[in-house]
Amino acid sequence: MPEERYSDWAAAWREDLVARHRRVLVALAELRTRAGDHAGAAAAATRLVAIDPLDEGAQRLLIAAHARAGNRARALRQYLACRRQLVDALGLEPSEETRALHRHVLAGRPV
Repeated sequence: MPEERYSDWAAAWREDLVARHRRVLVALAELRTRAGDHAGAAAAATRLVAIDPLDEGAQRLLIAAHARAGNRARALRQYLACRRQLVDALGLEPSEETRALHRHVLAGRPV
């Protein structure tokens, strides 16, 4: 019932489906990483970040996937996008875990 998508009665269902979708994408990104399919992991993480750009865990998955795929510049740009979103939306800097990942990528160390 598309016309009632945002009705109050649908809110709990919608939130549950979004949460399940996020869990599936995280699992997919992790499975693809373990399989060495870093481009596939990046694709899943990109979809995850699209759902919630302020989710630092999703951002870290995407940054790491780009770095593991050998695309250091893209990983660094993703960190900057993550930082900008956190600062603009919440007035917060990225967590230490996210900053540590950035330092690893910046130094060219494996992640």
